[in-house]
Amino acid sequence: MLTAPWYYILRRPMDLSIHPLQSSHNTASSPLSSPSSSSLLSTSAQKNHIDFWGPCAIVSGYGAILWIGNVRDVPWIYIIWLVASIFNHFVCRVWFTHPKLLLHSALLGYSVTPILPLAGIHLLFRPPFIISAMIILFALIWSSFSAVMAYSVICSNASSEERQRLLLLIPSIILMEAYLMSLLPM
Repeated sequence: MLTAPWYYILRRPMDLSIHPLQSSHNTASSPLSSPSSSSLLSTSAQKNHIDFWGPCAIVSGYGAILWIGNVRDVPWIYIIWLVASIFNHFVCRVWFTHPKLLLHSALLGYSVTPILPLAGIHLLFRPPFIISAMIILFALIWSSFSAVMAYSVICSNASSEERQRLLLLIPSIILMEAYLMSLLPM
């Protein structure tokens, strides 16, 4: 039996915990009961939620832009995103005690955000090859930099040795962004 209205369930971040007793269903305050933003993060269980639907919407938006541009390989976007998230999860598993696959998929999904307007400009105006290559290179650098900066913010409390290990993620991030950009027609 559902204890919350259906719209509350749709607005909640996806809860994929393996311990159902630790989920936030039993919390006393709900985000809809109080207008203050401090009630949104009132319990420790609610602080640990990682957004999945936002990055999924951004990756789907990139897929929609490619679909509008008559690109046939749109389903590969989700596979590239999933493989890069799994790879980064396994790399980070070595030095973090409790890495979350959802965290990596969220960070890499949000890093696609800079690609959206540049891909739209690229597909809308169909620039010459040199300008097209410059747009793609700029989008690749911007999106890779945003992903690396997101990982560095998460590792800001880590030791300097663990921050150095962050460099291991850079090739996989650049490869994911390059594969996503390679789907654009030249």
